[in-house]
Amino acid sequence: MSLVDWLGIEARTRSCTAVVGAGGKTTTTFGLAAELADRGDRTIVSTTTKMGRDQTGGLVVVGLDRTAIDAALGQYGTCLVVDSSRTSDRKISGLTKSEASQLWLGEPRLAMHLVLEADGARKHNVKAPAPHEPVIPSVCTHVIAVIGADALNRVIEDQAHRPLRVAAVAGLRPYDRLTALGAWRLLTDRQLGSAKDVPAGAWFGVLINKVTPTQRDIANELFGLLTEGGTPTLVSDFSGAKVSR
Repeated sequence: MSLVDWLGIEARTRSCTAVVGAGGKTTTTFGLAAELADRGDRTIVSTTTKMGRDQTGGLVVVGLDRTAIDAALGQYGTCLVVDSSRTSDRKISGLTKSEASQLWLGEPRLAMHLVLEADGARKHNVKAPAPHEPVIPSVCTHVIAVIGADALNRVIEDQAHRPLRVAAVAGLRPYDRLTALGAWRLLTDRQLGSAKDVPAGAWFGVLINKVTPTQRDIANELFGLLTEGGTPTLVSDFSGAKVSR
């Protein structure tokens, strides 16, 4: 199943999606944008945090000027919007929440879709947000929480960004292995976990990413816990995807 189908984004319907968590956010962000653009929909990609300078997804990079964005979308169908005044040699700075909302709501409307990487994890497979995270604009219609399956049944301290926070939300200790139940608590907690700051009425789902045969059983256990609780879940592995909508 495609990400677009899983999210239920229908043709000719605008969407603003934030991708949070750890373990494949950037790949998911650009993958969703590519699917939307392949439908012929003008699609903007950006971040409300920072991205690596080399993480452009092969897209043309433009600043915040609406005329330049419109021209790039007209030529390529999709583009990566950054704040060039705050971009360094190593990191791309994207949009503030206010800038993202203005880009999305401003007239004339430039794109059908806006896809945002709205969290940072320093290349770890699991994380819990700090007080200022995730950076999700209130205009978002969809939020995807990503977890890398490499973190499951592994020592939290070795796999997590902010392991003390992850352990606390999961109900475990930093040197415990991350259980399916602990991961479920982390992913669904709306105060301290991956579901934090999801806008009222927005669709929220979990992507269990990078599942290998070694993690398949525990990933299936986590899938069961999430879907029993009513959380739409997609499992991405090498043998196909298990999906709950």
